[in-house]
Amino acid sequence: MAYVAIDARNLKGTTSVAALLRDRGKDVQRAVNEAGRFGFKITAEKISNEVRFPAGYLTSQDRLRFRQAYAPGDSAIISARRRATSLAQFVKGHPGFGQRGGLAVQVLRRGGHAHMSKAFLMRTKSGGRGLGNVGVMMREDAYAKLNKGRRSGIDAVHGNKRGYMETGAAFSSKYAWRARGEKSGLRPLYSVSVDQAFDSFRRQISQETQADLDRRVSEIFSGA
Repeated sequence: MAYVAIDARNLKGTTSVAALLRDRGKDVQRAVNEAGRFGFKITAEKISNEVRFPAGYLTSQDRLRFRQAYAPGDSAIISARRRATSLAQFVKGHPGFGQRGGLAVQVLRRGGHAHMSKAFLMRTKSGGRGLGNVGVMMREDAYAKLNKGRRSGIDAVHGNKRGYMETGAAFSSKYAWRARGEKSGLRPLYSVSVDQAFDSFRRQISQETQADLDRRVSEIFSGA
């Protein structure tokens, strides 16, 4: 799981963190939490600027989380959920359920969309991974044919291929839903998780958040 820890023990230019926590513990705790909230904000912005998650998706259902420091010396933590995202979140337009002709899918903000001619929308029993109670489905035999010789599933992502974008293509779980009497089951399709997207920016977010914490602690010393 990708995460960033905001920790006073990583402060730069401080000779004794232990003495700082002893003498100004509550102030440092407050600085850690303020830097953590700053980091949480820029994390959501960076991910949203890169991936076409719907508005409010990241911060609902603890997909992107912030845990504050509850005592001097504690770390504040920014973390993300690992569960894959239903491909229904990235469908363009308003296609009908079971509509023939396929779906247009765009995961990244930059670049064009991919047309998946054999995919279609379907209502599902559980909305935990879908758009409400909607999922993107593909017939099992069509999915197998399209992915023959591929390791990472359908390439529904256009644009450059760095970090999570390589694993951000559409893919299915190993399970297929099969109605009684049906020879070919249905594969529910998923794409990039919030955790994968977060991991692409984790080093940068960690550096920016630590710099923010350093500045806030310096202000404690200067009385600003």
